[in-house]
Amino acid sequence: MINLLLSLLIIISCSVANKPVMAADVPTFEGSIGAPGPRQLPTQGNKFNKFMLKHRGKIVYLFVFLDEEQRRDFAAGLAKPDEYNRIIFTVSDDYLKKPTDSTGCEYLIHLPAKARDYKFEYLKQAGRLSGYFKIWDINGPRQGYMSINLRAVAKPGCVSP
Repeated sequence: MINLLLSLLIIISCSVANKPVMAADVPTFEGSIGAPGPRQLPTQGNKFNKFMLKHRGKIVYLFVFLDEEQRRDFAAGLAKPDEYNRIIFTVSDDYLKKPTDSTGCEYLIHLPAKARDYKFEYLKQAGRLSGYFKIWDINGPRQGYMSINLRAVAKPGCVSP
């Protein structure tokens, strides 16, 4: 009986009303990271990139919205990951600069070997990516872009099903 109650407590604490329960010590980034809309700064991508670079080697929680180009890249990667089983998309530091003068980061989400056992959520229509990710490696720059390697992980402190 006590084991059952403990199991229920863990399940409830890991998800309440379909909203993630934030771990107090996990850095979080929320917002749009792609080409800006009418009321967004063209440098929002730079804020995201700096956040990710600052937290190298850590687990972060992301609740981000992708632009149209990022959505296409992400959807293509979900349908058919590259030869290393990754989804790749880029985030420019400043969307007002010409592509040839641009800097930013490319994000490589390494997928698990077990098909469709993803620990992140992607809502295609909204272009929303959310979940906990371990930033496990950063390389570069190459042609002005850093490569940030991510792995989706279960919420810290929760038992993965």
